[in-house]
Amino acid sequence: MRKHGDTKIIVNRVSECFRIFCLAVGTEIGLLLRSCFEFLQKVFLGLMYPFSCVLWAIFWFFSLLFFVR
Repeated sequence: MRKHGDTKIIVNRVSECFRIFCLAVGTEIGLLLRSCFEFLQKVFLGLMYPFSCVLWAIFWFFSLLFFVR
């Protein structure tokens, strides 16, 4: 028959293992989210320049239409 102290030791060991597991998984998820964010940032910055060029072209075109008349 187990004593209350034995159960407490087992619960402490299980909770410690679970805490270590959560830290390891959390670190992996954090690294995954960071690399995903960095990738999306590069995509956004890569698309920002061509998009701004298109916007400038549209504004120039419409401004010429209004000023020519």
